[in-house]
Amino acid sequence: MTDDSELRWWYRGHRRRNAVLALVGFLVAGGVAWLVSGLVDGGDAVSPREALGRGCGGVIAVDEAMLLFDGVELARWNDHMRANGTWCRFRERGSEQDIPDLFFEVGVPTFHSGPRGEPEHAPLGGQWTGSFFRNSQDAHTGMVTVLLGCDEEGFASFGWDGLLLTVTATLEEETFEDRGKRRELAALATATARNLSEREDCGRGVGQSAPDVPRVPRVWEYEDLERADGTCAGLLDRATAARLGVRNVSETAAERGVLEDCALRGWRGAPLYTMEAAYGPYGAAALEFLPAGRNDTESRELLRQQQVRVMTAQCPGMGTAVYTVRSAVRDAEHSSRLLPHDQELAEVLESFAERSARRHGCSGPVVWDRR
Repeated sequence: MTDDSELRWWYRGHRRRNAVLALVGFLVAGGVAWLVSGLVDGGDAVSPREALGRGCGGVIAVDEAMLLFDGVELARWNDHMRANGTWCRFRERGSEQDIPDLFFEVGVPTFHSGPRGEPEHAPLGGQWTGSFFRNSQDAHTGMVTVLLGCDEEGFASFGWDGLLLTVTATLEEETFEDRGKRRELAALATATARNLSEREDCGRGVGQSAPDVPRVPRVWEYEDLERADGTCAGLLDRATAARLGVRNVSETAAERGVLEDCALRGWRGAPLYTMEAAYGPYGAAALEFLPAGRNDTESRELLRQQQVRVMTAQCPGMGTAVYTVRSAVRDAEHSSRLLPHDQELAEVLESFAERSARRHGCSGPVVWDRR
């Protein structure tokens, strides 16, 4: 992989009313030669297919983009460079709005990345390492993120060694409550990710079949513990569940998501404990936001006081995965109560982490040490 072909990308979570395609690349030694600032293809002067084919260094899956925006003629809007990244954007042909229509981003973020303000998500399936994120404010907007692991170690300084592809689209009439549209957006993202993997020699995380995303669970949805068949399935036996007060759960499908959740709930879905698995830059961000003391002993005490347990695993080509369990129970002063079942929760987290790590081909999870 040459310097000219190295890509480094950043996600910023744009939520637009009209649709956008933009691809973001980090500048490295030698630069990203095909990304320039400003309109580079004559705007509306070329056909939609040619505009898509020229955009973002030629990695966009053109057929899938045109299928998603069936009947909408997209024109390349601009490529834009910043100190921390570059992207190209598309909007409807003839549009004068300053909001793009289809937005593609690919990159290696340096810090907090991803739509952490959008809690409703689901894995893509098909053995892809990626997730679909629902925009809670606008059903017309959807986003897919895909992780690709690289064998090169050139991204290690960023906290992981892979690429993150993000595709955000906003449809004018249809919404992503439609399973077919979720499938089309996921197909666009994964086909583009496959092009990137071949171009950048980052083949880890590439799936074996088409993604589907049959449903995206709502944050308020829950089901009986005995019916769990995703990330919460089989984590607690009846005796442990009774001691912890767990009767219901909220979960994501047991597939390779960039984020995976299992929420343990009590009577009528009352939140008790939440577990999360975070991969790639999401894992790096999770570690950044953990409480830090002046030394290891103080850090461990802060975690204990805030009722957070943490495990990590090493994932070839994708850096460190992070697994956490937190108390969702708060007292009147809004500080977490000390939990009487700390060891049992540690065992539940270990089981959750081991299953997730196994799906992603990571090492066995270990208790996190800030050192």
